[in-house]
Amino acid sequence: METLHPKIVHFPVAMLFLAGICYLLHFFIKNQYLDRFGFFLHLGGTIATVAAIFSGNYAESTIIQTETIHEIVEEHEFLGMLTGWVFGLLLVWAYLRQKSKFMVEKVAFLVIFVLGLGILTIGAAHGGELVYDHGAGVKPMEKHLIEQRNADQDQTEPTSDFDND
Repeated sequence: METLHPKIVHFPVAMLFLAGICYLLHFFIKNQYLDRFGFFLHLGGTIATVAAIFSGNYAESTIIQTETIHEIVEEHEFLGMLTGWVFGLLLVWAYLRQKSKFMVEKVAFLVIFVLGLGILTIGAAHGGELVYDHGAGVKPMEKHLIEQRNADQDQTEPTSDFDND
């Protein structure tokens, strides 16, 4: 069954990167519309991140997982949750401190936002690795992944001394 996750995940990436560009431009060009547009992109990107997290949790239950895929999925899931928390907290900060005049606070906000974009980028790269390098969620790859998962399980099954009799 096809999931919504691959259709949703591109929205938070695009919206949050555009929000970062708007915030950065607003830092240098004091235009209130850039800041407001950045805030609404940030809001939309954060909401889309939550949707991506929920759809990803469902997608995880529908794909065939080898040991390698499982490890990458767990990292991808952690980075997605971290992204949601970082941008959610930054959104609250941006809302509460809209009129802040403190340059140090504005710089700190931008630095943390850029770090959040780094986390988002690494998480997105893990998602791409799952699909493009390992075939996770790709229907034509399912037979091969089942064979690989079975081989992984055969290697991890404990052997006893009695098997050699």
